[in-house]
Amino acid sequence: PADPSEHGLILGDPVGYAYNAALAPRAYEPRLASVLASVARATVAKLAAASSPTNSPADGSSAAEGGTSDGAAAADPNAKPAEEKPAPPTPLKLAHGTDPVARLACQTIKLQLDGAGIPVEPNQTELVDANQAGINLFFYDSSRDDPFATMDTRGTMVLSGLAPAAMPWLNSLIIYSASTGQQALDGVDGRDEYSPFARAVSKAFATPGLDHSEFFRALRNEVIDLTSGRQVPEMQDAMSVSYVLNPTRLPDEPETDPKSRAATALYREDSGQLVPTYEDGSYALLIGESDYEEIGDGRQAWRDLPSVTGEVERLADVLENVHGFEVETVLDPDSAELEEALESFVNRHGVKPNARLMIYMAGHGATTERYGNKIAWFVPRDAPATTPLGPFVNTALNLRRIEEWSEIMEAKHVLWLFDSCFSGAAIKMIESRSEAEEKDGWSVHLHTNPVRRVITAGSENEEVPAESRFTQRLIDILSGAVELGDGTTVTGQQIGAFLREDIVRYTFKQGLPKVTPQSDTIVIPEEEGDIIFRLEPQLVADWQQAGGDQ
Repeated sequence: PADPSEHGLILGDPVGYAYNAALAPRAYEPRLASVLASVARATVAKLAAASSPTNSPADGSSAAEGGTSDGAAAADPNAKPAEEKPAPPTPLKLAHGTDPVARLACQTIKLQLDGAGIPVEPNQTELVDANQAGINLFFYDSSRDDPFATMDTRGTMVLSGLAPAAMPWLNSLIIYSASTGQQALDGVDGRDEYSPFARAVSKAFATPGLDHSEFFRALRNEVIDLTSGRQVPEMQDAMSVSYVLNPTRLPDEPETDPKSRAATALYREDSGQLVPTYEDGSYALLIGESDYEEIGDGRQAWRDLPSVTGEVERLADVLENVHGFEVETVLDPDSAELEEALESFVNRHGVKPNARLMIYMAGHGATTERYGNKIAWFVPRDAPATTPLGPFVNTALNLRRIEEWSEIMEAKHVLWLFDSCFSGAAIKMIESRSEAEEKDGWSVHLHTNPVRRVITAGSENEEVPAESRFTQRLIDILSGAVELGDGTTVTGQQIGAFLREDIVRYTFKQGLPKVTPQSDTIVIPEEEGDIIFRLEPQLVADWQQAGGDQ
């Protein structure tokens, strides 16, 4: 019969897996496979017993008869003392429901694990019984991947980890420590006493005022942060009412706390209820390249940009203190560090479905052309000149990557900002939607629908000044120094339109080379929203008083 795992394909298979291509395979039948496995194990055990020296004395007598007159076994004075056998391993308890399919599946798993030397005790239980006893919360800190994925699986049933449970009963909440196909980590790099899931559960329980949905979001985001996105908890929710796990009242409700209102971009629904746009938080990655390396002969392929560091610091300040972002800054990364910073940020925060993400990159940019197509590049500090082209493209960051990262992220709103020369070519490369199709102004759909917006400091053929008006005017918008829209809510589309008009007018009046900022969105398969920035007068005033506008 056909086995569900991989077949041996050569006669000299090192694991001894028999395979006869002349035999027609049969569909896999769990009952038959279980019976055949039992028969095979029994046969191997009999052969082993028959060939054992202790069962076949040289004189042909049996162990019971012995070789002495008094029936006792003769002692060999030169024999080594018998080694103590290690204690048997503690059996693994395998719980399953009462239906026959679950019971058979667990029995089959037991046979497979027994064969691998892992004792198993099946334990029939029923979640409904536990629920009727008053238990409504279930937490599973268990891997949900194939435990044999890194092993040679020939002759071994492939398991898929803990599967989602059928929802046991109304008003039950089941939280898994990992998504289907993922491992539940014991700790980060093996240094922690508790698993990331256990730490996150404890932290969420210690936070007062969270209902069960907010509790799960806090727990999930904490696990994502602790594991750098390698583990993402899942929830099955059958609650018919909102349930607060720690009912102690928060000292400041979001409606009265300006930092919370700004960080979540609180808005009012048509019903009049205040609702957060970003329940999973706001996160920014700011990358600045200012100190470029010398090439072999002591010259620099790219001149230094000394103003970049200060621009990044001021932008970080306004994002943290006026808009409640968690900000990460990366200054002067080389090629590997640049890639790692972006990958890490996307992996940790891109999986948060109701998050606001902003990625800002300032430094040199370049364009190359091949077969009539222009390619935009961001230049890290260790990049060589564009000629010869090979070493350059192996070091610089191809801005087409932003489309790849944007497609895999689940975050609601993502804003990419590039303050670099020729960065407008990035918009030309990606599949984008014309601004003419954008919906301007404030409306509910902007808050609820996803967006991937790109704003660049210039077009594909333009160099931008080393002293950036682009970043300065961006800070002016975010700090309330420039009033857009209703003065309270600013959208990404409004930011892009203002920067374009302002900088074109400024360069014309100053007699400077033309610079035309670009703004567009990466096409996604549903109606777009837009990234939202909420200006709180108290936070703006505090920031200005602290000297942020200087």
